[in-house]
Amino acid sequence: MASITVRNLDDEVKRKLRVRAAEHGCSMEAEVREILSEAVAVGPKPRKGLGTRIHKRFKAIGGVDLELPEREPMPEPPQYKSDLVRRIRAIVDPVGGIDLELPKRSSGNRELPKFE
Repeated sequence: MASITVRNLDDEVKRKLRVRAAEHGCSMEAEVREILSEAVAVGPKPRKGLGTRIHKRFKAIGGVDLELPEREPMPEPPQYKSDLVRRIRAIVDPVGGIDLELPKRSSGNRELPKFE
């Protein structure tokens, strides 16, 4: 059988182990063996999700009825290019302006190079 040594054990923890062992009628060493055996035999507890934990907390008081606000239609996404052009023009127009043209976006149908 293997053995381990536990260093720097708090005096209060050792005292509580001695009391617990006496309550169970065994040695402190036997009590520690039992505690360690039980701790590793159980394995990790499955973690509950946030929704489950919230439900459990409010279940004790009968639950909670929430009023849900009405949904509104999604706003239009911002037009970044036109907004960018507007902002740039607002900056450069007061100082004489510039002729600002955005390049046309390619259709993506590029010709592939031919390898021979």
